[in-house]
Amino acid sequence: MSLDGIREGLRYWNQMLSFEERRKRLSFGRATPPTATDLDSLIKSGILTREEFAKNLRNLWEELRTQTGENGSVDYWSFVRRHAYQETVKRAYYVSFLLTYGFARMLRDAKSMRLTALETPTGKAAAGAVSYPIAIPITSEK
Repeated sequence: MSLDGIREGLRYWNQMLSFEERRKRLSFGRATPPTATDLDSLIKSGILTREEFAKNLRNLWEELRTQTGENGSVDYWSFVRRHAYQETVKRAYYVSFLLTYGFARMLRDAKSMRLTALETPTGKAAAGAVSYPIAIPITSEK
């Protein structure tokens, strides 16, 4: 990349209107902030039932237990990532519930994120639990 190319890129980004201003020009109105959804909202929308959700969660927990064995762990991405992006997102979503409700634990260090299954889940959200986003790349590689 040349210095002229960098200057041209900076000029382009500095002249660009904000996202909010660009939305106004398209008559979409003011953007609403993103909101979280919960299980009850998904059930009301007909996306899934409480029973389906519980079954999917238990199946993924059993899969994690099988892959990690006793006192073992598995790389987060090797467990979550699938060939179809939608399936990766779905598995990441369910893993977040496994972590939140004490079915699993995430072990993090500077180089990796590993999952370990807990033999006796607590079934309730851990006090003082910390949440952080994990970006899911749009690649289909497994």
